[in-house]
Amino acid sequence: MENDQIEELAVNIIEHEILKYSDLKSNITKGDKGISWDGYITVFDGKGRGKDNFEYKIDVQVKGRIVKKIQKGNTKFSIEKAHLINYQKQNSGTLLLLVDIVDSLTYQIYYANLLPVDLKQLIESNKSKAKKPKVSILLKPIKDSSVSSLKNICRNFALNSKRQMGIPIKDLSELKNIDTIEFKVISENGKHFDYILNNDVYTYAILNDELKTMVALPKGDFVAIQNKIEKNIQIKEKIYYTSYMLTRQKDHETITMGKGIVFNFESRKINFSFQGTLQDRITDMEFFIDLIKNKTVTINGATLNLPEYKKDINEKNKLIEDYSKKVNDLKMLRDKFLELKIDFKEDIDKLDKQSRNNLLLFKKIFCDSIVPTNINIQQSGVHFIRIGNCYIAVLAQKNKNEELKIYNYFGELKDIISVVISKEGEKPSAENRTSPYFVMSSEDILKFSNFNSEVIFNSLNVIQNFENQSDYINAFMLELLKAYDKDNKRKDILDLADKINNLLMQNEISITNQLNKFQIIKRKRDFKPDERNILLDLRNNLEKNDYFNNNQCGIAILLENKNDYEFYHNAMDKETQKEFDTYPITNLINKK
Repeated sequence: MENDQIEELAVNIIEHEILKYSDLKSNITKGDKGISWDGYITVFDGKGRGKDNFEYKIDVQVKGRIVKKIQKGNTKFSIEKAHLINYQKQNSGTLLLLVDIVDSLTYQIYYANLLPVDLKQLIESNKSKAKKPKVSILLKPIKDSSVSSLKNICRNFALNSKRQMGIPIKDLSELKNIDTIEFKVISENGKHFDYILNNDVYTYAILNDELKTMVALPKGDFVAIQNKIEKNIQIKEKIYYTSYMLTRQKDHETITMGKGIVFNFESRKINFSFQGTLQDRITDMEFFIDLIKNKTVTINGATLNLPEYKKDINEKNKLIEDYSKKVNDLKMLRDKFLELKIDFKEDIDKLDKQSRNNLLLFKKIFCDSIVPTNINIQQSGVHFIRIGNCYIAVLAQKNKNEELKIYNYFGELKDIISVVISKEGEKPSAENRTSPYFVMSSEDILKFSNFNSEVIFNSLNVIQNFENQSDYINAFMLELLKAYDKDNKRKDILDLADKINNLLMQNEISITNQLNKFQIIKRKRDFKPDERNILLDLRNNLEKNDYFNNNQCGIAILLENKNDYEFYHNAMDKETQKEFDTYPITNLINKK
């Protein structure tokens, strides 16, 4: 068959395909062809074929070739670079149609969208191949009575040709101030997902500027579409998950439950990969055990019967026993973290090697009551165990036999250690016992994941003489405020500071304690009128002593009186200013 006959047959096949659709009309000539185009396809709006129903004109180039057999899937065809340059100049794109012909009854039509986005990618990617006059192009099959019908291809070509005409084409990395990224497809019977997975889809960035500028992005293939479904997954009456991820790919669909449980609809098999946090693993393993026992699962109200996971009953029972033990170990770990007031949500898979080792160490110490001999902690004192971003403060103590014991630093320590404040040369006595936590800085307070405000407050019960220790207690309370100012989500820290200050005020209502009370209140809410009046009375009746400027400065901050603050701050000497600026009350004015 001669070339002109092949081309004529290819055009006849295309025209025959177009005749199937009332909203397409062929305007493709035979023989008398243009420079780079063979004609065009008229697209109508689906409501008729009159002048008022015209929607778009798609320029086309038709190619044909004789083949021995039709290959499955995509194909390739080489086209001259000069054609691509002409298409790019025209600015609206061209639809390339290829017909592989075995005989007049056996053929396959393929298409390639050569829109501005495609042309830019093709021309730029072949710049280095300047000596080669042709470019290889990937074409996809057109399938009658499917989402890949010629009608759908043309309608989507028209949609994206109109959108891309005259707008910039840029890579995502070149753009700033993006508002949204969007794409749109046209398909029949709501089969949008099928169209996206099998055909060309174009995405656009909408910039967050006054004009809401649209920018076309380089084309990429959609290999899968995920959709979160808010429906229950259960075995019998027990609900394990309240949502799942439905993933659609070209040849199959899967459901992902939990962190790593994947059900394949086609094979009706479930693959298990236990991942994520302790609770993620507990839930997934319990689901796994229950599934082995019952062999059914209900997803969105539909109950599926599954094949036996293990045919041998002994092997099945052994598997259930092994995983039940793993679940119990994980629960023991989870409950111990909860007991230590630790919100442990680390992804175990993402822990570094040291953290994984420390997780095992944590289990041995706090779950199994075993202190390994090869532990890095060898000296008595306060240490920490790091597991990912979790820092657990522990107290190490050696007994008379030099045996190392390790305790939760924020546990009940009154029978384990006794901290006493004494002056140089004085003999320590029980009446000078104090809290072991007063040595903590604001950094320590925020760092330790097992920080327990209730235990810290109760540790003050050992103090017999508040007057003698008021400076230490007040200094620690200020560290709490500094910590809170660094992380104002930690209401437990602010509440602890409040309780400690109230305790101090029960022993002495000093100007310092009063101002501390007010700065705590200010961190919680605005002052009430009577509270502002108290502060004004304090300011007007303040005793003139060595701390007069400090106290006036503090009151000015609380009342948000910048002029007074600057006046009394400037009245201090440099050393006093430097010390005053370390107090947490200054954080209140620095934020204004």
